[in-house]
Amino acid sequence: IYHSTNGSSWSTAGPAGCADSGSNACAGTSGRLHAVFAKSATEVWAVGEEGLILRYDGSSWSKVSIPNLGAQTPQSAFTFRSVFASGDVVAFTGERIWNGVDRDMVILFYNSALDRFFAPQTAFSTLVTDPNKDSYRFNGVGGALPGAFYIVGSIWSSSSSEQRGVYLVRP
Repeated sequence: IYHSTNGSSWSTAGPAGCADSGSNACAGTSGRLHAVFAKSATEVWAVGEEGLILRYDGSSWSKVSIPNLGAQTPQSAFTFRSVFASGDVVAFTGERIWNGVDRDMVILFYNSALDRFFAPQTAFSTLVTDPNKDSYRFNGVGGALPGAFYIVGSIWSSSSSEQRGVYLVRP
């Protein structure tokens, strides 16, 4: 994770930067990072493959573990592609492999005031053997949480044999 204080030079050096080496939060991370969202200088979130969630609190990065939430799905089964925070709510979107068979598009919420994750919500699903499974994807989330928020992504249309855009709104 690169950071810049002046917009012209970039660094992975801690505490604001993070590299997959040494003893910092990025050390030993598996999978790639896909998105970052900075709510403030003391609340930054980064997400990626194999359920990777990193949080920066203004002094250091830490890996975030999500609880089982009754979903019977390990954190490593998730790929998070976007993150957005507003107020006390943080939204993570992406997909998960469910029971090794289904691939669900999901959104996961975290409430920082309660220090609590809520069960993932599923939008669309396909089989992991579907040759078009990568077309089922949430790519971004934004808005004014916990009020209205927006999710964009894509799904496969078998009737027209093409990938189509998805735009979800929660008023």
